[in-house]
Amino acid sequence: MPVTRYRIAHPIPPRLDYPSASFALEIVKQRNEMIPVDEWVFRARRLNAGTTCVIASALAFRSRLEEALGHGFEVEVDTPSARIMERLVRDGIAVEMRRGRG
Repeated sequence: MPVTRYRIAHPIPPRLDYPSASFALEIVKQRNEMIPVDEWVFRARRLNAGTTCVIASALAFRSRLEEALGHGFEVEVDTPSARIMERLVRDGIAVEMRRGRG
């Protein structure tokens, strides 16, 4: 599946509001679903619905996730995560990176 590479350029807002829904943007520690280890995730949690989408993750240390957010991470195109990232780009929080840059 195609991916787009983004980086977070400014502080992440705690919330994104749309006409039909609001999302909390969070960095949280959770148990990895595949292997028995903790991971840090950057996710969007839909308020009043309880659903979440993970945008980026890193195993073991929060600093690894923060480094990825600042230097670049990939998001699959046409996913809820991609739509959140497109909004963050429009709002000036994130930057879509060109291919070949890291």
